[in-house]
Amino acid sequence: MSRAIAGLLLAVSLLLNGCSGASQAAQSRPTVAARTSTKPRAAYAQLVDSAVDDGVVVWVEVDLLKAWLAGGSRYQVALDIAGALARLPGVAGVKIADELGYDDGTTGVAEVQAFLHDAAAALRRSTPARKVMVDLVVPELGCLAWAAPRPAQTRCALDLERKYPAATIAAVDGYLRSGDIDVVNLSAGLRDESTYASWGLTRDDAMTQVWREVVRRGWSREVQLNARKALAFAGRYRGGSAQAERDVHTYVDIPVQQGALGVDIWTWAQPYQGQLVHLTDPGLEPNALTRALADRRAAGVLLMTHMTPSHLQEGRLADLASARQMFRGLILAAGAG
Repeated sequence: MSRAIAGLLLAVSLLLNGCSGASQAAQSRPTVAARTSTKPRAAYAQLVDSAVDDGVVVWVEVDLLKAWLAGGSRYQVALDIAGALARLPGVAGVKIADELGYDDGTTGVAEVQAFLHDAAAALRRSTPARKVMVDLVVPELGCLAWAAPRPAQTRCALDLERKYPAATIAAVDGYLRSGDIDVVNLSAGLRDESTYASWGLTRDDAMTQVWREVVRRGWSREVQLNARKALAFAGRYRGGSAQAERDVHTYVDIPVQQGALGVDIWTWAQPYQGQLVHLTDPGLEPNALTRALADRRAAGVLLMTHMTPSHLQEGRLADLASARQMFRGLILAAGAG
């Protein structure tokens, strides 16, 4: 029996009953009478176990927000499964939300704050030595309205504030000051290159200004602040070495130079819009992008990616061995639905 499975048998027996501090909004939702199993599936525990043995930093990923919005036993089950995996030796913490406040089903800042408070309190009771991670995308940042308030930049920011009221700069200020989050993976919300060209800027200029601003605002003092970027693709990588280096410079080098502690690169292998996207070429073959990422890892940059046992390319050990060439951290699915 593996260390992970043996640990889970003990962990499941110790799961807290009713550990959710659900808000009044969550309590008012319909409840589900029957609980499903709170025992993590073996494949997910085995992937955590093997990744820890490989020496990478491991996070457990679960969509707690979706479960919290659904209410009833679904939230508690997700908490229990994530908690059982997070208590395994070598796990750093739990990622509880993806692009929090951005088209995620929440009604506004107050509901996001209620979720964060409930989830953080529950996890800190059940897994007190583990950290709480969220992904954030802040579209308003890409408008650079604070830097040079041209009319176009001001309009850009106001439009995005109205469209995504729970993912504004001001909203994030509040989330980070709450103390409910320990680690943030931040998408900079960059606009397209033609927009920046019309403002007399480049994409790299914009990324530099975004990261200078978030550091100036104190976000990196409130939480461990990482950058985040989706670079996965379908089929074979077609960008070539120049494109790979350009993208990695923008989305890895600049944030790290400006104060990011690491960079989350989405994703190892996952279905997206009807096709499987990944970072290597098929069969775990290297390409210009993976070579650029491996160079940054060798230089000491903390790179992370996401992995799930349901979409490994060649198998658990082969995928982990390949990923280790590029990534010092892995965010692993909990399999909680």
